[in-house]
Amino acid sequence: MSRLDKTAGFKMEGAKRASSFRSWSAAQGITTNGIDYCEIPNSGLGIVAKRRLEAGEELVNVPFPALVTINTVPKAFREKHNPITTQGLLAAFLASSNIEKTAYAPWADTWPALASFRESMPICWPQHRKAALTQDLLDETTSHHEWDLPFPSAIDHSSANFPGAGFEADPNLSLLQKQRKKLKADWERVGEALPNMSFERYIHYWLLVNTRTFYFEMPNVRTHPPRDDRIVMCPFIDLFNHQDTGCNVQFADTGYTVTTDRTYDAGDQVYVSYGRHSNDFLLVEYGFVLSSNRWDSTPVDHCLMAHLVNTPVEEQLRRAGYLGGYFLNNDGVCYRTQVAVRAQLLPEQSWNDFIAGRNFDDTRHEDQAQALLASQVLGPYLQEAEGALERLQRSFEASSSTFRRSYRILIQRWEQIRALLQRAAKGPVVGS
Repeated sequence: MSRLDKTAGFKMEGAKRASSFRSWSAAQGITTNGIDYCEIPNSGLGIVAKRRLEAGEELVNVPFPALVTINTVPKAFREKHNPITTQGLLAAFLASSNIEKTAYAPWADTWPALASFRESMPICWPQHRKAALTQDLLDETTSHHEWDLPFPSAIDHSSANFPGAGFEADPNLSLLQKQRKKLKADWERVGEALPNMSFERYIHYWLLVNTRTFYFEMPNVRTHPPRDDRIVMCPFIDLFNHQDTGCNVQFADTGYTVTTDRTYDAGDQVYVSYGRHSNDFLLVEYGFVLSSNRWDSTPVDHCLMAHLVNTPVEEQLRRAGYLGGYFLNNDGVCYRTQVAVRAQLLPEQSWNDFIAGRNFDDTRHEDQAQALLASQVLGPYLQEAEGALERLQRSFEASSSTFRRSYRILIQRWEQIRALLQRAAKGPVVGS
């Protein structure tokens, strides 16, 4: 938990703009208790405790009329853009509304500038050196190798360095490719409906909506729209930064509230949790990684599948529902990985006993399983991580200050993956 000197805050937006947002929030019926917002070093704006806060205190109440939802968008505008995701629609609405001159202007003053996204969001990095972002970054052939950016396989499969022995990772599992595909579909629709809209302005608001919306579920409602369409923009609460555990955010038909999950001392930063997400997900979707993340994990499919493809074990795993989806987390390799490793060692009947739990305590093959895991997964992935870090460090040292934040984030991520691998290598992590 970070302790902050609140008197150092408000430098980014200035006293007048800070006062304007507070007045605007009050006019929307937003109430706060014992907290304020200020600039957090290396994190933009965040929320801090003005006094000691006890567990269970309501910190913020944002009434429903203050939210920006799909119903905020005029019906004619919605119909003009259909079909489109709610995220794409909200981005188009805000980008086309000259937000700086609307009633939302005081709130918009707290939103990140496009320059911040260009530094922190991987989707923007291929065009980091360009004066303006263009729709070329949506091209499926766009390669981060042009900027010497080796990504972990969860973020972008095309950047995985490990030789796959003929195995090609499923692009549907790449976080960055998913995001690019979603943005491309939204932009194609907006480009038709708003031909004068620039891509650079649109992606700025698309990323704003992407990083600052909340999911909601109405109580006592049996059916809901698809999850991706249940998003809202919520003033003031969008200033809370994320930790792997944080305050309780609740939605009701009257609006949103935030309630403390524990005690906070005056000057402490107060967090909410965006969900149980790995640092790969946080980097792609929000532009940061946590230094400590209890939910962190990294996929190891690109290593393990190279030894399974076109073998009898591949079909054996497929029939049993255990082909792919292999992860390493803070506790070691996941159960699916253990099953795949054991499939290469055990007779099929013994393996069936293992996955049924009838042979789970049998340690006769423990050393073999650990050795196989080390040779097929941990060793090669650790070699990949070391190579990626060497490349990134050279690029970081040769880069200008404009690009260093991007390199620094990616270096931090690879260091975290290396630490996961080194911890798992100490074992035993298979069958334990």
